[in-house]
Amino acid sequence: MKKMILLFALLAISSCVFAQTAVVTECEWFTGTDPGVGNGNDISIGAPEDEEALGFTVATGSLNAGDLVRAKVRCRIDSVRSGATNIWGPVTDAFVLLSPATGSVRLVTAMSYQWNNGAFTNIDVADAANANFAEIVSTAGLPDGLNKLRIRATDDLGRTGLVVDGFAVISNTSGFANRLVTQFEYRVDGGAFTPVDVTDGGIVSLNEIVATTGLTNGLHRLQVRAIDDLGRIGPVHDGYLVISNTSGSSPRLVTSMEYRIDGGSFVTFDYPDNGIINFSEMIATNALAIGLHTVDFRSIDDLGRIGPVHRAFLIVSSPFVGGINHTVVAAEVFVGVDPGVGNGIDIPLPQDGAFDEGTEDFLQVYTDFPVGYYRVGFRVQTDDGRWSQAEYDSLLVGPILVISASGNDVILNWQFPDGIDQYYIQRAPATAGPYTTIDSTTARTYTDTGIISTQSQGFYTVTFRDDSISIQQPPGTPVLR
Repeated sequence: MKKMILLFALLAISSCVFAQTAVVTECEWFTGTDPGVGNGNDISIGAPEDEEALGFTVATGSLNAGDLVRAKVRCRIDSVRSGATNIWGPVTDAFVLLSPATGSVRLVTAMSYQWNNGAFTNIDVADAANANFAEIVSTAGLPDGLNKLRIRATDDLGRTGLVVDGFAVISNTSGFANRLVTQFEYRVDGGAFTPVDVTDGGIVSLNEIVATTGLTNGLHRLQVRAIDDLGRIGPVHDGYLVISNTSGSSPRLVTSMEYRIDGGSFVTFDYPDNGIINFSEMIATNALAIGLHTVDFRSIDDLGRIGPVHRAFLIVSSPFVGGINHTVVAAEVFVGVDPGVGNGIDIPLPQDGAFDEGTEDFLQVYTDFPVGYYRVGFRVQTDDGRWSQAEYDSLLVGPILVISASGNDVILNWQFPDGIDQYYIQRAPATAGPYTTIDSTTARTYTDTGIISTQSQGFYTVTFRDDSISIQQPPGTPVLR
């Protein structure tokens, strides 16, 4: 029997608190041998975001109960910060364990842990289907630095589960006394480090004027590190400097500011000329869809030179602000890939004939869909110009059953995609039933031989089986003798 297992994964590509660094543009999965980037099974995702919830199915028809399957996932990203595109990330593993068709839920009875591939230490826990590892783990005897910690569980049949890896940094120094920062060092473009003495402290901020004399115009790399009271040097932190030595180093004045949203055209604001200007403007968001948007800012000086672009992010939330009620003014639907806000199939009017309420009921008929499965999206626009997020549903266009007579025989023909294991033909003497299965076939046609000579009328349905879903069509057209 074929089985389908649905896997969910959450991919997050942002480590910054205030800025998005990359967006996910494509994801794929595979099992077994790696087919190469771009050649796996495609995972449908929405608009590029820095975080995507992934859902996909893995066919398990050729596997046995108890088999462990490794399903692998990877995604392609575009870097917002650097502008680089089509960057494929590493492969992330997931596992699928096929449970027997029948059986009872197993209980976790014990947990065990291991340091640095040594012997496992057992910990008894209260028997439960789900158990949390909450234990003070001894670190005595472990060396300073990074140590590998592994944890696994055992069930009430004595079976040991998968090992989960973790890491711990051990620092056994001077009775665990806090260390003090005594000095900073910095360097530009990989040169020699310049020391900066600071007042000893556990947390120290570096506030230093860095000499830029001799640096060329453009981008330069600035690296900073700290030294503690044991003389130990900490990790290097990178930053960047933009040098602009122009017009005899005379200060320039900012004369205007510009902004744009989501990569559109820049909008200019004039300001009184000044060396430092704060951008303080109301930005219209009524035409923006609910969700995350990028806002780019740049300035222009009194020589007409345009400065670098600074990017920020704007979240447009629900339009219901301050208790203001809004009415629906438009609606659209789309099938498959989202064509973008305002580009779907227009829904002319709601059922009451007018867009004049905050909640509208829609009934629209669309035809000529081929047999198959479809993903349908729907969204509305309110009177302040904002579009809602898309709501999704699934649509199955089933077999189209055609019934005809030939002599005393009734011939049934239907349409449906390939891959169905069995079709079942059912007949009833009336539309209300009862329907009785009279035969089955793997073809898309069936002949009910001689039925017209023995029955005055009949109603037919065709059901199908693919071992995971069974859908029955409404009663078919009666065939009269």
